[in-house]
Amino acid sequence: LQGGAGHLVEDNRLDNNLYIGISVNGDNALVRRNRVYDTGGYPGGFNSFGIYSHADMIDNTVAGVFATATDAGSEGIYAAGIGTEIRGNQVRGLAVTGLGLVHGINIGVIDVTVRNNSVAATVATAGIGIYGYTASDTICMGNAVSKFATPIQACQDGGGNASQ
Repeated sequence: LQGGAGHLVEDNRLDNNLYIGISVNGDNALVRRNRVYDTGGYPGGFNSFGIYSHADMIDNTVAGVFATATDAGSEGIYAAGIGTEIRGNQVRGLAVTGLGLVHGINIGVIDVTVRNNSVAATVATAGIGIYGYTASDTICMGNAVSKFATPIQACQDGGGNASQ
């Protein structure tokens, strides 16, 4: 969805998208209770995204995001909306090629709250579990991050985050 306002993307199952599973660009939107599986494989694509959105993203599952280009990475959830909330999501199964990096949840703007998410890898993974825009503009609380080289970076610690 591109432009407009008030979009609701809810209760979908999206399998085998080549580049982005869900993309929403518009004011006052919500991406909720979706399941995004096995996203990637776009020929010549550098990164792949499970969800790329300007919306609040609540209670989604993103699993199996990969890119095929040399030294490419993947993004589970990318937040591009100022003042949005990323809450209760599960992100797992992100893959890289060569020297690429992954971000479980990547914040690209200010004033975002990231809380009660689970970001997990099955093996030690090069990348960042949750990456905030700046430590003063992103608040992270109650998140669990497992097996990322850097669990949480550039987030104001709101308490209750756990990593291993």
